[in-house]
Amino acid sequence: MSGSTPTPWQLKGVAVAGYTFAYLFVAFSTRWSYRLSNTLGAIKLLTLIFVGITGLVVLGGNVDRVPDPQYNFRNSFSGFEGTTASATV
Repeated sequence: MSGSTPTPWQLKGVAVAGYTFAYLFVAFSTRWSYRLSNTLGAIKLLTLIFVGITGLVVLGGNVDRVPDPQYNFRNSFSGFEGTTASATV
């Protein structure tokens, strides 16, 4: 966000700080850490359900802004033409 590239030591410092905060949060308040974990899990599950329903709506053709909703389902393995299923090189 600031336009600067962090050094490897800065990245490691942020990682250690994050793990330390998470450890202390769990160590001193297991009830709230459990609630936070369940809340984040529910948010992830709702997001996954939203993405799935949105995909089905687009695939069903109920959205006019997508010109060809079934494009990805045609020639699914066309990127693998000319390859073999052999383990030898």
